Amino acid sequence: MSLLIPPLILLGLVGILILIIIYIIKPNYQQKAVSSTFIWRLSLKYKRKKLPVNKLRNILLFVCQLLTLTAMGLIMAHPVQPLEQGVPQSDVVYIIDSSASMYAGSNNETRFSRAVSDVLYAVEDELNAGSYVSVILADGSPDFLVERATLAEKNKVTEALEGLLEDETACSYGTSDVQAAIALSGRIVTINPSAKVCLYTDTEYEVTEGIEVISVAEKDEWNVAILDGQTDLSDGYYSLTVDVASYGVDADITVSVLVEGANSADNNDTTGKTIEFQHTVTCRNNESSRIVFTTDSTLQDDQTTSYYLLGESTKFYSYQSILISVDDQDSFQVDNTFLIYGGHKQVIKVQYASSLPNPFMNSVLDVLKDRYVNEWDVQITEVKQGEEAATTGYDFYIFEHEMPDILPLDGAVLLVDPDKAPAGAGFTVKGRYSYGNSLVALSSADPEHVVMKGINAQRIGINQYLSITYGSDYDVLMNFQSGDPALAVCNDKANQVAVLSFSLHYSNLPLLQDFPILMNNLFTYFFPSMIEHVNNTSGNSNTYEVGEEMILQARGDSISVESANYTGQDKVTFTEFPASLVLSLPGTYTVSQNTYFNKLVQERIYVHTPVAESNIQASELRLDGPTRPTTTEQGYDDWLIYFAAALVALLFIEWMLKSRENA
Repeated sequence: MSLLIPPLILLGLVGILILIIIYIIKPNYQQKAVSSTFIWRLSLKYKRKKLPVNKLRNILLFVCQLLTLTAMGLIMAHPVQPLEQGVPQSDVVYIIDSSASMYAGSNNETRFSRAVSDVLYAVEDELNAGSYVSVILADGSPDFLVERATLAEKNKVTEALEGLLEDETACSYGTSDVQAAIALSGRIVTINPSAKVCLYTDTEYEVTEGIEVISVAEKDEWNVAILDGQTDLSDGYYSLTVDVASYGVDADITVSVLVEGANSADNNDTTGKTIEFQHTVTCRNNESSRIVFTTDSTLQDDQTTSYYLLGESTKFYSYQSILISVDDQDSFQVDNTFLIYGGHKQVIKVQYASSLPNPFMNSVLDVLKDRYVNEWDVQITEVKQGEEAATTGYDFYIFEHEMPDILPLDGAVLLVDPDKAPAGAGFTVKGRYSYGNSLVALSSADPEHVVMKGINAQRIGINQYLSITYGSDYDVLMNFQSGDPALAVCNDKANQVAVLSFSLHYSNLPLLQDFPILMNNLFTYFFPSMIEHVNNTSGNSNTYEVGEEMILQARGDSISVESANYTGQDKVTFTEFPASLVLSLPGTYTVSQNTYFNKLVQERIYVHTPVAESNIQASELRLDGPTRPTTTEQGYDDWLIYFAAALVALLFIEWMLKSRENA
């Protein structure tokens, strides 16, 4: 028998000591007043007895109390009996890190292939020794390659590991969730608490007991990396910012830049020129350095940033692509190039036509143009007095007061204070009403609608309005005091219309912050970004990391995503929006859609390995090992129930002896 909590047995010993002290100081006689005849009768009774029953009962009572205290102490100390099982069959769990940094290597061998080969040898030895063997591939979503395989399944294990060596994409290009892989090994540890967990990786970890970390990195491996690249349009020309680093060695890095389609009209324009330039920067102590290629001659080098002045022959105001590269023959070639797209913004043509132009409308359109300068090329056309407004050729039409006869069919439309309903508009104008000189507040009809985000309808006052009846395709967002709709929108495929049924001249709306918010909400409602970052890790909206989530929004029925690097990869098409997309391979992708107005929209994006993976000599924080069950459940027979039963029996015997003593 063994005790799991031996110190608590002392409480039982203390109780026994107290019991002995009580019996020592207990008086052996009692003072009682009795008659003389009772004494004679009692003396005759004891004389006839041959056995000292009272003395024996007292001894039994003392022993019973002694055993009771002993049982209580043992119960508190948790008695168990070790099972005679012999040595259990051993379990070994091998975890192979497949982070992008595992592509680093030397002598034509990557760290990943080195790890897999090492595991192959180790697995063979363990299987021959009679152990259970499990292998986990640690990627973004770790899972078992094999689980608790035996010697009889040796071929299965070998084939699975050799398959990793033959599969060029077995090692991921993202960041592996090693902690999740460790947690997954807990499935084996639960079965066998003595299971051994071995992690093959290139990263230094501080680990808990029970995890063995085997490094597959070589001391002479090093890496020059392009960490990030982004452009900024200022004063009509682009500047280019490049972040580079050298890990493992101090180096002078020459960064080469190739600008394709420079100063072209659009992505299909073949008249753009090719511009090349390069600059050398020094990287020390595994720290990054920055190069800024700029047209601003006033900027001077500092400790972290080096400036390169673009001349007349090298500056550019548009581009189709920018290739950034380094020629160093380092141990990790994946991050030696970097591509930037988005030098030609999608054009959004806006027409503003009003019989009584509003300067507030012009101002807010200019604000929208500036706000989305890095995403859209917003081109604004104002129809001059006496000219006829167009109903084709634009993406966004704004008509104020005087309406066209036919609603445009090739773009979104905003109608402000319409004097009539254009053909195909889907509503009817019934009449104009006035509140006199008083401003009457509006009320919100659908405050949760995206167009109403950040807008307080009660702040908006009007003193003249139009009564309009809408079809079922419209959503009413704000109401007048009369209950008539003040703002209604329709976004049913090719029928994209918003109607503001009062004049801005008879409202305080243009003076409120709600007006630019409303116009911005309408703009993003009709023109959602086709691709949106969830967590933008780069200043470039067309650049993503492997494993980074992006959200796709459509202005049509579908969006397709196709890789330009891997011809064997099928094109992926999405038909439900918003859609989530996570790309697992680096390279260039083309995202395409046909809008409801039959306009082809395409964007090229570049996906690169995570910046953290470029540091091939990284050290991480602590890894928590799997929770190992206590050996009580696995290797012991619990005796608590037996001692509890003995305690109950002793208490019953003591009660019986006491009752006899008092009889």
